[in-house]
Amino acid sequence: MTSDVAPYEKTKMRLLNGGHSAIGYAADLLGYGTIAEAATDADLHALLVKFMAEVRPTLDDLPGIDLDDYAATIVKRFSNTAIRDQVGRICSDGCTKMAKFIVPTLVDLLNRRESPCALLFVLASWLHYLRGSDENGRTLSICDPSLGYLQTFIDAGSSDARLAFSVRPIFGEVAFTHPQLVSEVQMYLDELHTNGVRATIKHLLSKAQSR
Repeated sequence: MTSDVAPYEKTKMRLLNGGHSAIGYAADLLGYGTIAEAATDADLHALLVKFMAEVRPTLDDLPGIDLDDYAATIVKRFSNTAIRDQVGRICSDGCTKMAKFIVPTLVDLLNRRESPCALLFVLASWLHYLRGSDENGRTLSICDPSLGYLQTFIDAGSSDARLAFSVRPIFGEVAFTHPQLVSEVQMYLDELHTNGVRATIKHLLSKAQSR
């Protein structure tokens, strides 16, 4: 029992919920139907592990919880084929999920002068997903009641990150307090469009290893 659930909720939202978003949009773009299928893909698995490592410094140590073990348990759970989490459900309501699970973590890291790459890719993969089709021309089923916030971005071809980051209900002030963020996400967005999802993930992982 605890008198303050907030840090536990924060941990769950950033690692578990955020972890779903970390691979969900890339998984849909790659044609996976369930998170379990996606999490056993070597590239998506490595992306998820990298994401967890980036998020970890933004979380406080909690009594009775080993955060490294918790993160590892989440990765293992995502790979469990008995849990049929549908990628389509994970990708739904992306505006709210980015605002709650990804952006606050990113702000904390940037304020710490960290240089995350997995979180930037997650944002870029979501924005790329909003094009509405994958590399083979398959139409994606996008379910998001808040999508109207991004209509200008979508109407412009879902290619200009500046238009997305100007939406304060999702991104707050991060584009103004950390202007370099927009160009970094734009780099991943351009790479996704030019080289595709898998090649972009491989490039990200190779850069992360060389740091």
